[in-house]
Amino acid sequence: MKVLKRAGVLAVVALVCAPAAAIAHTGAATVACTGANFSFVNFKAGSNTVNYKVTVDGATAAEGTYVLDQAGGAQGHLNVPFTLYDTHRVQAFSWWGPAGTADGHTRPPNSPALADKVLHCPAAPAPITTPVVPVAPAPAAPAPAAATPAVATPSPTIVVAGERVVSLPAPRLTVQSACAVTHARVTVAARLMRQVRFSVKGRPARTVNVAPGLRSVTALVALRPRGPVAQKVTTRITFRNGTRARTLVAVARRCSPAAVVPAFTG
Repeated sequence: MKVLKRAGVLAVVALVCAPAAAIAHTGAATVACTGANFSFVNFKAGSNTVNYKVTVDGATAAEGTYVLDQAGGAQGHLNVPFTLYDTHRVQAFSWWGPAGTADGHTRPPNSPALADKVLHCPAAPAPITTPVVPVAPAPAAPAPAAATPAVATPSPTIVVAGERVVSLPAPRLTVQSACAVTHARVTVAARLMRQVRFSVKGRPARTVNVAPGLRSVTALVALRPRGPVAQKVTTRITFRNGTRARTLVAVARRCSPAAVVPAFTG
């Protein structure tokens, strides 16, 4: 009888303790035609950095690192915006540790996707075209008078074929308005992007290969730990249709030491 009672007590203790272990260091994600949302909770308070990646039809659409910035570093929520058209399979992955987490907890890079869904998005809009009016041939000049009548040779008719001109919106570069402790969130929006290269103060920071159909890319770019607070972020965009590469420049601000308030836990 005593043995049965002890076994029952141990079973109750196991049931009480199991939920706490099951919910520790939790990551979750949802995906839609307009972006992916990541949520991280139950980390140990302190400095916690997680890695994330979003793929579209198996190709990397966005990736980077994110420092949990809520509840003293114990949780955080990250939005990765993009725009999809037609039907695609979208997956959201995340992993962390042992380096970069307050207690060394690890989720391996080959862990299953937090979200895996086939999205049926709206059809891609038709390109905007501007009609071109064909140029009419100039009137032929009258033949000069001659001493003897001559048969005038008719001038050839010249027809200039019209071209289809497609008007594309100009690429846009946006940097987070608030100061960044270590990484600044940078968003590039353009059509037909193939690759985006980020650099800070002239030094390469990261390169993102853009999946077909994506019109915006968001990445966390590491700022220089020393030097001026305002740092120049340069992006070089290459396109799929052979359009000349574009370079955009914006300024990100690194938080000064006085603006960073350490979080203490009891």
